[in-house]
Amino acid sequence: NHKALRDTTELVLTRSGFDAVRPKDGDWGAVTNRVAGLFGANASGKTTVLDAMAFAVSVIRDSASWSDRRAIPHRPFLLDGGSASATSAYEFDFTVGGVRHVYGFELRAEGIVSEWLSNFPEGRRRMLFERTGPDPEDISFSRHLKGENVRISRLMSGKNLFLSVA
Repeated sequence: NHKALRDTTELVLTRSGFDAVRPKDGDWGAVTNRVAGLFGANASGKTTVLDAMAFAVSVIRDSASWSDRRAIPHRPFLLDGGSASATSAYEFDFTVGGVRHVYGFELRAEGIVSEWLSNFPEGRRRMLFERTGPDPEDISFSRHLKGENVRISRLMSGKNLFLSVA
């Protein structure tokens, strides 16, 4: 739900045929593409996919300073009544040190609705943190996420991403 994209849209950078949680030999370079092309007719959403990615990165980078805002940036699909008031979700699937991670968040103009970070260190999903609402008490942390997580969460408002504040 971002601008001209009403429905879920994915940009997949793993090679065709790869559908496992991690590569058998652990070599992500062998199963991912380093370059991608977006092809389609005029006005089919190619630029909007890139805009959605850039928007999500800007929310991660900037939301720590949004506590005093009345509303936060939200760019929903506006051509039907339901989407205009619906949430927008953004998710990134990436590797750090050869370990797959999934980070995402969901928002609306009033604030952050949910946020999550998990990894797959041994081939199974391990939740590092999960947020289910705007308050610090709505965030649960795994023992595998090191740091002053509870203290950091108390510095947040419903308009900040935990990842941005941390």
